[in-house]
Amino acid sequence: MMNYATQVKQCVKSYKSLEVLIIIKQKTHDTTLETTITKILKDSRSTYSTRKIKLELSKLGHQVSRRSIGRIMKANGLVSRYTIA
Repeated sequence: MMNYATQVKQCVKSYKSLEVLIIIKQKTHDTTLETTITKILKDSRSTYSTRKIKLELSKLGHQVSRRSIGRIMKANGLVSRYTIA
């Protein structure tokens, strides 16, 4: 039988590895979304904003919030033509 301390150590190790897997999955997902969003924006000749991009992503089977799309666009320097700032 394993004692309590050993069980806790194993749980912490598995939690950290799970945490790492989640981070890797998020980065991969973000990279995929970045390329998809860039393609959608390029195909629309930079006329689509986050709302239309969200609709296009939902047609492709992605469920992403407008806020996440905006964050990705801002990080990559992507701007719609009709953005008033």
